[in-house]
Amino acid sequence: MGFSKNVLSGAAVAAAFALSATVVPMATAAGNSSATGGGTTEEAGATSTFVFNAVRGKNGNVTGHLVYHVRGWPVTIMMDLDCLIVEGNTAKMSGVVTQVSEEYPGLIFVGQDATFMVEDNGQGANAGPDMFSDLFLEPGASCDDPRLGTDPFVPYLPVRGNIQVR
Repeated sequence: MGFSKNVLSGAAVAAAFALSATVVPMATAAGNSSATGGGTTEEAGATSTFVFNAVRGKNGNVTGHLVYHVRGWPVTIMMDLDCLIVEGNTAKMSGVVTQVSEEYPGLIFVGQDATFMVEDNGQGANAGPDMFSDLFLEPGASCDDPRLGTDPFVPYLPVRGNIQVR
């Protein structure tokens, strides 16, 4: 798959999954929307890993993080998430890149806005794989972008791991 100036295929580092697992039970118990997950997917000729968590607080503010390691480039991207929209079994999230292992001027850099989507396809042997979208990097990227959910802005990368959308 080729990469454009505004798109980075993908997923990131599963070690932070423990953080998302500790935040979500408290948030969902309070009835707040949330999306968490971690796993691997194949892209750019290699296995990418990711972990993320986003929770909408009682005050409406969203907090969360994404850690995403694309071995095919190779690059690791860390983001603070500040936007979450849950629609059924999908979640749209966005925020700002806070760290990168290597900057790609004009595409991947600290301070760059980015957005992505995930799809929770249930649990158990009969459930299909959860899905992860590309990471869209562009100025002003936001989870309320009307392009999210339309091709090519859809979750299409099958995940070996688990995504929870509530």
